[in-house]
Amino acid sequence: MIMKYMQLALVALMVFSCKSQEAKDAEAACQLGIEALEQGEAKYRDAIRFFNQAIELNPDALLPYYWLANTQNMLNEPKKALATVETAMGNPSIDKFDLKPNLLVIAGVSALKTKQESNEYFNEALEIYEHRIELDPNNFDALMQKCVILCYMNRKNEALQFIDEIPKNAENQGFLSELNAKVNAFNTDSLLNNPIFGN
Repeated sequence: MIMKYMQLALVALMVFSCKSQEAKDAEAACQLGIEALEQGEAKYRDAIRFFNQAIELNPDALLPYYWLANTQNMLNEPKKALATVETAMGNPSIDKFDLKPNLLVIAGVSALKTKQESNEYFNEALEIYEHRIELDPNNFDALMQKCVILCYMNRKNEALQFIDEIPKNAENQGFLSELNAKVNAFNTDSLLNNPIFGN
């Protein structure tokens, strides 16, 4: 009986080790994809290959889906990007993924580019960012992303009003001034032709 439990434990350990190695290999492939992206547009196809490899190795890891959808959008493949996001949204751990709203923005932009309904994606992302702002009014990323989403939804004036209503302090003064300038310069058509997410 003891021997049987030892055998089962050994098999479980081997399975766990295999999964761990696959997870490590997936992380390495994802990192290679990010490095390929950093080398410029000529390497975007290589990046896609690495992100797909990472997903094959570990379909539960969500970061490769984010980077894959992002890269597909940068290559002007919005239908593929939208399909990638939809696949990621089916992952049971999507609600714990920090970049979920970023994925939703990619989906919204992809939908805009393919003349599909985009508000569903943008509204869900907006809700997440507004919750993050409630928790931390100086969450600069959430403040910026909320404004970007409002601009994509043709609500630029609302974004500018939102910035004006944020209490100014020494910590956020420079950021808010820069954000105001970016929102004023926001051009949806130009960004739809060359979207860069996560910056």
